[in-house]
Amino acid sequence: MTKEIVLALGGGGLRGIAHLGVLRCLEENGYKVKGIAGTSIGGLMGALYASGASLNEIDSFIERFTQKPSFRHRPGQYTSLLGNALIEDLLHEFFQDQLIENFPIKFAATAVNMDTECEVVLSTGKAVDAVLATIAMPGILPPQKTEKGLLVDGGVLDPVPVSIARQIDPAVPVVAVCLHKKNPEEANGQPVFPFEDLVPRRISQRLSRTRYYESFSLISRSADLMMVRMADAKLLLDKPDVIVTPLVGHYHTLDHVVPTDLRERGYDAMKCQLDQLEKSMDFVKTLVRVAKYVDNSDELRPTFKTLTPPHKGNQGQAQTQAK
Repeated sequence: MTKEIVLALGGGGLRGIAHLGVLRCLEENGYKVKGIAGTSIGGLMGALYASGASLNEIDSFIERFTQKPSFRHRPGQYTSLLGNALIEDLLHEFFQDQLIENFPIKFAATAVNMDTECEVVLSTGKAVDAVLATIAMPGILPPQKTEKGLLVDGGVLDPVPVSIARQIDPAVPVVAVCLHKKNPEEANGQPVFPFEDLVPRRISQRLSRTRYYESFSLISRSADLMMVRMADAKLLLDKPDVIVTPLVGHYHTLDHVVPTDLRERGYDAMKCQLDQLEKSMDFVKTLVRVAKYVDNSDELRPTFKTLTPPHKGNQGQAQTQAK
């Protein structure tokens, strides 16, 4: 019997590389991923996997960014602290013009429309555009401007999109991966600016004494605390079948991470939950899920049916079709 699951992959910056360890553990233990709902880095990792790419191919994609990270802006981009030109280039190279609806694995990324203050689900259209929207951390990375509104990181409203994952197939277990748990022995309460250890020490020391750095530190710590509490509350409300919590919270959102360490932590966290996952596939529990969650709709809600960028070369208008 095929062991099918749906994944809800949460946000957390580059800590999301741990999602790849979770996926490898599931593959090695005979589980088939039927669908993925992801937000922020979970949306990025989920899209890469749902596209049909192997984990080795995804590892290569990640290595290309982490070995020589760059946050340069593209001319004319929306105002943000960091740019996403390199990320966008890598995504275009990886996905080409691939459409989400053509993925071999069902996929949905979440974003937030800042104009309507509502969550949107990106389940059709170009994969590159959906990923750039879901990873657009407010104020940090450029938002995606569309005809229907300004789209930012879906984690603003839902750090782990369990309810969207349920809609993909309500009859199978939902495995939620949350990236905020810390090992107290490794916890570091002092946030850093992106990839601080790649900056010459004399410069980083000078920056750390400025009021701007102190302000960023306080804002970052407050936002992180808010996201942790929101994720905990949403998981209690949405009740995934299995919750996987890799010990990666000591890494900061845009830290210079060690991909191997993160993948191993994701693998170990998933391995610890395999017994719980097996129990969740019990026939009685499957019937309960069907009775509780199945309706007659095949739609993912709330949703933009397509997401088209507002410009090519920063010109033109967006075309989106809202449900």
